[in-house]
Amino acid sequence: MFFSAKKAINELMRLNQEGVYKQTNTMKENSKRAMMPAIVSIVAAIVFALLLNFFISEYFIRPINRLIDGVKSFYPEKGIINCDIKSNDEIKRLETETNNLIGRLLRLKNQSK
Repeated sequence: MFFSAKKAINELMRLNQEGVYKQTNTMKENSKRAMMPAIVSIVAAIVFALLLNFFISEYFIRPINRLIDGVKSFYPEKGIINCDIKSNDEIKRLETETNNLIGRLLRLKNQSK
């Protein structure tokens, strides 16, 4: 009777170890599957951030910096600010209106002389 109980306990321990081993392998595989979408999401977010940074810099920051440089290098003898902005948006309109303002100010200055 002792040997049959011992044999049954050993069999239960073996089954328990096999179950724990299978459960550990299942959890390991599930964790690998869960990590892959997270890594892909992080890489996609980094790529998206870099592209967004490029487009913001190219289409917003660079034309404004060109306009600032044009205003800094303005000489009244020329009469216009040449910024070389190649867009048809509000920044190009700002350059055009700045040139119109300079023209009006120069005409007003010439009329007052």
